[in-house]
Amino acid sequence: MKKTILLISAISLMSFSAMAGSQKLLKTCSVDLTMPGETQVIATKINVLENKNSELTMSFTQIINGKAVTESDTASIVSNTVRPGLIGELSEDETLNLSEQLIVHAMLMSEDPDFEGVYSTGIDLTKVRSATVYTLGDSSQMVTSAIVETKDENGKVLGSFLGGFVVHPCK
Repeated sequence: MKKTILLISAISLMSFSAMAGSQKLLKTCSVDLTMPGETQVIATKINVLENKNSELTMSFTQIINGKAVTESDTASIVSNTVRPGLIGELSEDETLNLSEQLIVHAMLMSEDPDFEGVYSTGIDLTKVRSATVYTLGDSSQMVTSAIVETKDENGKVLGSFLGGFVVHPCK
């Protein structure tokens, strides 16, 4: 039984690799996911891909109990400027663009004493002046996961982080 499951997993991963080979890799983010109060670390790799028809997809691979589990979904990309002076507080400001919303949320999560040492972007978010957001999944729903690639006022990449429901720096 174990051999059958391993064989099916290997075939699935080979099929995915063959499919990914016909696609262009746009962005990748590897993170070690942890949750508050949990000791388990889940190695996760997210790839955003573009196929020959310019359709965007993402693959999400996690190592759980030593086994790779991969799922795919749609993806979308948007780039925005980020205004200076954003702070990590809940706001009724409806003029925040998606990049600004994710940055404010990341500030809020990383500065919250309840999540101290758990959530961080690894980036000085006060220096961000533009960001490209790779939304993972259906973008018509509330954003639950996105890779946020940040840049400073000179267009230099500061780094990327997984934002939304959780906040972790990309490796």
